[in-house]
Amino acid sequence: MKRLDRIEPSPGPSHGRQRSSSSRRRTSSTSTLNFIDTMAGKQIANAKVKHFIVRNFRKKECNKFIKGKNWKNDPSDIKRCSCGRVESWHGTEHMQESVLSEERWNSKFHTVPKPTDAYGEIDFFANSQQRMERAKFIRVKDDTDPTMILRLLQDYWGLRKPNLVISVTGGAQKFKLVPKIREVFRRGLMKAAQSTGAYIISGGSHSGVMKYVGQAVRDSSLIRSGEGGENLVAIGIATWGTVLGKHELVDAEGSFPVRYRSQFRSGEIGAPLDPNHTHFILVDDGTVGRFGAEIGLRSKLEQTISEQKMHTYKFVGNHGFRIPVVCVVLEGGPNTMATVHAAIEQNTPGVVVAGSGRAANILAYAYNHTYAVVEKNINNEEVENHYLIPEFEDEVVEKIYQEFNWTQEKNEVACMNCLRQVKQCLQKKSMLTIYHAEDGDLDAAILEALMKANPSSQKTQLNLALTWNKIDIARDRIFCGKKWKSKDLETAMMTALVDNRVDFVKLFIGHGLDLNEFLTKKRLEELYQSFPKFSLFNQLLNEYRRNHKNDQQICLYAVGKVIGNLIGGGFTNPYVFYEEEYNEQTVTGKDEADCDVQVYDSDSSDEDDDKRANREFEDPYQHIFIWAVLRNRPEMAFYLWQKLHNPIAAALVAYTLFDRMAASAENVSSSDVAADLSQTANEFEELSIGVMNECYNTNEENAMLLLTKILPRWGDTTCLALADNAHSEIFIAHRCCQALLNNLWNGDIEGDTASWIVTITTCLPVILLSTNYVRFRSNIDHKPKSIRLAAKPNPNEAQNPTDVELVAAELADQEISDSAEQQAQAVIVTRGSSSKGQLCNFKRIPAFYKSPRTKFTINSISFFSFIILYAYMILSDFRSPYPGAAEYILIVWTFSLFVEELRQLIRSEAETFSKKLASYLSDLWNIADVVALAFVITAIVLRFFEQTRETGRIIYCLGFIIYCLRVLQIYSVSIHFGPLLVMIKKMLSDLVFFVVILGVFLVAYGVSSHAILHPNYPFNATIIQKIFYIPYFNIYGELFLAEIQGQNCPPGQNYTTDPTNCVANNWLVPVLFSLYLLITNILLINLLIAMFNNTFSLVQERSDLVWKFQRYDLIREYLERPALPPPFILISHLNLVIKSLRKNCKSHRYPVEKNSLKVKMTSRRLDQQLELWEFEAADAYWLQAESKKSDSIESRVRNSGERLEHMAAIIAAKGVGSKDSRLRPVTAMPDENSSMERIERRLADLDERTMEMFDAILEHLDAKEGLSSDRKRRLSQFRSLPIPPPSVTTLKLTDSVPIENEVGRYGHSVHKKARKSPYPGTAIQRFPVPDNAVNWEIPFPDYEPVVHTDDVVLAGPIWADPDILTLGPHHPDSIKILYNCLDPAYNVNRVSYEGDYMVVDGFPLNPEGRTGVKGRGLLGRWGPNHAADPIVTRWKRNVRGIVIENDKKVLEFVAIQRRDNHQWAIPGGMVEPGETISQTLKAEFSEEALGKLEKTPEESEQIKKHMDQIFQDGHVVYKGYVDDPRNTDHAWMETIAVNFHDNDGSVFNNFELQAGDDACAVRWQRVSSKVPLFASHSNILKQVAKLHEADF
Repeated sequence: MKRLDRIEPSPGPSHGRQRSSSSRRRTSSTSTLNFIDTMAGKQIANAKVKHFIVRNFRKKECNKFIKGKNWKNDPSDIKRCSCGRVESWHGTEHMQESVLSEERWNSKFHTVPKPTDAYGEIDFFANSQQRMERAKFIRVKDDTDPTMILRLLQDYWGLRKPNLVISVTGGAQKFKLVPKIREVFRRGLMKAAQSTGAYIISGGSHSGVMKYVGQAVRDSSLIRSGEGGENLVAIGIATWGTVLGKHELVDAEGSFPVRYRSQFRSGEIGAPLDPNHTHFILVDDGTVGRFGAEIGLRSKLEQTISEQKMHTYKFVGNHGFRIPVVCVVLEGGPNTMATVHAAIEQNTPGVVVAGSGRAANILAYAYNHTYAVVEKNINNEEVENHYLIPEFEDEVVEKIYQEFNWTQEKNEVACMNCLRQVKQCLQKKSMLTIYHAEDGDLDAAILEALMKANPSSQKTQLNLALTWNKIDIARDRIFCGKKWKSKDLETAMMTALVDNRVDFVKLFIGHGLDLNEFLTKKRLEELYQSFPKFSLFNQLLNEYRRNHKNDQQICLYAVGKVIGNLIGGGFTNPYVFYEEEYNEQTVTGKDEADCDVQVYDSDSSDEDDDKRANREFEDPYQHIFIWAVLRNRPEMAFYLWQKLHNPIAAALVAYTLFDRMAASAENVSSSDVAADLSQTANEFEELSIGVMNECYNTNEENAMLLLTKILPRWGDTTCLALADNAHSEIFIAHRCCQALLNNLWNGDIEGDTASWIVTITTCLPVILLSTNYVRFRSNIDHKPKSIRLAAKPNPNEAQNPTDVELVAAELADQEISDSAEQQAQAVIVTRGSSSKGQLCNFKRIPAFYKSPRTKFTINSISFFSFIILYAYMILSDFRSPYPGAAEYILIVWTFSLFVEELRQLIRSEAETFSKKLASYLSDLWNIADVVALAFVITAIVLRFFEQTRETGRIIYCLGFIIYCLRVLQIYSVSIHFGPLLVMIKKMLSDLVFFVVILGVFLVAYGVSSHAILHPNYPFNATIIQKIFYIPYFNIYGELFLAEIQGQNCPPGQNYTTDPTNCVANNWLVPVLFSLYLLITNILLINLLIAMFNNTFSLVQERSDLVWKFQRYDLIREYLERPALPPPFILISHLNLVIKSLRKNCKSHRYPVEKNSLKVKMTSRRLDQQLELWEFEAADAYWLQAESKKSDSIESRVRNSGERLEHMAAIIAAKGVGSKDSRLRPVTAMPDENSSMERIERRLADLDERTMEMFDAILEHLDAKEGLSSDRKRRLSQFRSLPIPPPSVTTLKLTDSVPIENEVGRYGHSVHKKARKSPYPGTAIQRFPVPDNAVNWEIPFPDYEPVVHTDDVVLAGPIWADPDILTLGPHHPDSIKILYNCLDPAYNVNRVSYEGDYMVVDGFPLNPEGRTGVKGRGLLGRWGPNHAADPIVTRWKRNVRGIVIENDKKVLEFVAIQRRDNHQWAIPGGMVEPGETISQTLKAEFSEEALGKLEKTPEESEQIKKHMDQIFQDGHVVYKGYVDDPRNTDHAWMETIAVNFHDNDGSVFNNFELQAGDDACAVRWQRVSSKVPLFASHSNILKQVAKLHEADF
């Protein structure tokens, strides 16, 4: 690149075609230099490889002629050595024949090593077609150290370390493979190698199984080259002496490259190299024409590779897993059988492709005819060995003879040896996996083989599943019923994050991985180190580090600075605590690993790093979420977003980052990448808007508080500021944001106060003292530096986020302590009643003039006055050397404007001055202010000098023009004028493009016409005016015919004597003039009109959004602006300077001015409740979005297709429908843009497929059971039944379904949640039970429920029964359990609210039907487990009284957040033995909602009195079965729900809610169908709402 920088562009003409030629020459020279640089780099690399090869690798040559006997049955008289070469090859020094007839040639003793003479690169040619990629090769002797070969492969040939070695063995000669097997082998090998980055090792020749391997590699290369992925690595290890055309490869200096033909004449001994392998190891044992020399070295090399650790990222710490090796057997002969036997003996698992022929078929047949015997090994441990069933031994022998085409007379010994190898392989049956083409993909069989080979190592199995990205195996096999420690999952979690395994991340977090322990500073830095070298974020980070002269490894402080730069605005560095470490690296260059900066406590440096790091990251989900966004991992980011406490802010941050990266990607990468980033950004913007909409619909006041609450986790900014920085017009235009802006804009003034009243009152403040025309909000307390509760009569309501009323905008930024005014929250002013005269006269005046609306009005009046004064000044006499009074006032006024602009620049939230300046100049109006001030200041200076006074006057006029245009900002606040200004701005950009196009025609006509009319015109400054002046005004109708026709020419003169006034008459000028007018006046003008029309149409829909977004900037400006207008604003500026100096002297940390757009929450408990409320709103929105997505036609059709394909695969595996191929694959799912016709065709195809499967099942039953004709006829009737259309009343995933459809007592059909997988707290998948098979009375012969009883229950706590499944139904403890009655043995009521339930074989059956799990799961009692749920309600109130929505009152109930699943639920618990229902109701409500155990005795006694008062009268809302996810076939939940209503709210005014030990949080929650709750609680609440006639 340095060489290119010094290349100067070649000189050449600057016009026409020659310039293009010059450009091409420059491009050609640049390409040539790039080619030269590339070739030079390759030459250097080749020189290094050559040096390494010459020093370390040798070949073998025969050094003694020993005559062979009947070498290859050669009929000629040519004498050949036992090495295979002719006599003449050996030379005279090796011609002595062996005198000992019994001496045999041996490669070890009769060869000498010599430097290898065949290495380099191969270009394959066949039929004049060159292979696109070159293959590397080397000739080595057969006893070469395999570690040196591995060094060559990885260090010099650049192969990455593999995660798997697939050793393919089989037939070396040409054989036919069944097309189906060939296809599944090709596809499976591709998938296995691609998903794991495996080495594929084969014989490397273009024949037999190696040819099929090469074809798979070729197909994969073609696919991945189009996708930009890495090609597969296929290493061919062949015998040098059997390679056809090997003489073409010989070159002592190396071949870079060598041309090699892959086709040779038939009859030659050996095989050519396969052109699709990528690397070749050609093993030389000194012979030619003799196969098998490579077997030993190949085995050693595979063993050496397997001793390496798996390819992992350096930070994963996964250094305990060796690279697995698997042997894949395809066809093959006796040598293949020996190879498999050797692999099994070395504990290398093997996958045998059944049906491929010969050796593979023999192994597959024997595998299916074995029996198991438990024996003790040499360590006296019991192991399971497998042996061939004696009855089938003869059949295996017969199959060996048949497959290998042997005869008993000639090959009996070989056959017995082969049988012995088969038997020994079967003893380790777990090391063998038989694969059939019907079993699915080959890659799954390879993984299954590796799993079977490591049955006892869960970590190894997990690592394999993670490497192969097989989440189903990990979930159903590795995690099913097993508990993992968080520390054991940390390594796998790191790999899953880096490899983008989202499903594994979900699995690990769901099974106990603690992110607080997992995420340390070092791990987070290493996550950022995993970014690709040329990724966009790395480029930004490297640029920042270069600018700050820090070239060390990634430091979190630098990462935070880049994140802050991307987000912009006032977003502070989230890793600012690491600044000291970063500066130390910058100064000393010390590596980050040596830097250990304490974040919170500098004196605790001896603490463990992990514990310290846990304090560093308060919310680890947030930091991983930001990493996922910057890594461009949308799916990972969406999942982590669901875990965050500030979902709106997180979505806005993600939108900002994706949008900024998309803008950068347009400059440095393809447009497709930018489009994908933009799409992801829009999805996160939709998330933020959706959650905000959900919050606003639930509680408007709290939603507005979320917009302005300072978010310490997100750079001490707010949601509103994030949306502004991201330029999210849609978010700012949301009704919640607009409602907040309206409230802030009006301040204390009522929003419906007319503008003319505000304007008159601004000029005549006496109106405030004498009249009540200006109305103020009645809910504002104007005492300085104090905030009162919004609902004074009920102080407890303010402690709950759902009841917060917003107050005092100008005091919103003050810090509120827990002890101040009953723990009130700092919030923003909202609507209030319109009562008049609530404020005294002296408070009405400051309240009026502090309003941004009033500030805007008074500043507008001031600005108009400034314009009038300005106009008067420039229109007056300007000859006086000294300014007049008006000009002096104007100068002072301008100075006040300058100071105000300076204040705005300094008060910007950006960190550095450059960022402040960039933020300031990003506003077009600020640019106009700067230009106008520059004009005025320049004019003031020039007017004091007589020579430049007139120039100063002209510049004054230019400044006046800018200030007049500045008036438009005043109009922008209007809802009518604002959108029009947006359209004007957009049209101005269109006008610029039009002027550029017009300029081309104007210059073309102007220059040519002037040159023709005035051939002798002198070249001076006036010529420029004539060229542009006349053509431009021609557009507006000024034709200048007199000049064109020469009418201005004096008599007797012509263009030669008077070239200025006279013209040369030429007929061409009128023609050009006509064409010019035709193009400009008709074509271009109409084009401009069309452009404006199109812009108007496009902008009209968005103009309102843009106007609302720009209105935010205006409101923010006037919120921060001093109340006094210019020029009196100088007084306010002086006051601000004095306050700033005083506070600096006192080391005060408060800002100079308050910011009404920020609210600081210092009450941690209240802040947490607000976060929980926002989190629940986000969860509800996500559930609704997923429900809509799953209910779409496309999704339902896709899911139906997938289920049918799964059923077809199961049926095919069991042999159903094998007589024909009717079970064909389901056609591909149409995309979202498919037409309804395609969807209808898809549904028709699914219908047809269903019928085919029905026929196949019917045939299978008939063949297996022999169906009677009558039963067959009745079953066939179902085939003709029409498939009903999807019901519009299909139950959604939410809980907002009628209770009649889900709760048994009210006539439900089937339970839903009790059949959902996985079972709570585990990865156990229930046995699938369709709706029509839930009822016990319906036969379900294939029903095999999963057995599960949790370890906590099996431990035998006091609340659990003995385990009948373990003891058996006839055990004495089991017999003591009595059902359908009060069980005296255990003092447990086993009577069901649903009536008597069935008991079969000593086990009670769930009265609602099958669940897919038998046992007790998490429940303690067999049969019904009784619970009691107290539903404590009150009316929702605000300052105006009871809230009314949809013409109904709104109820609230006490909700607790469960600790097990963090879902909100009704307080409740299990009825303990001997306890009454009323006792349980009181106890559970006290413990979970009132924190009774944490109270003092006095407080507990007071609470007990209030509890007795509220629990005196209750109404049973529901009593019966609960559709609970914990239910099983033998244990289920039943509850009695009792409603206790506090009608006037008097009871709960006396104490506050507090979460107990069994709950994470407690709050008053609105009774609504939109709130997702645990189990069937939403349906029970619907009955409560119905009871009180409340809104639901």
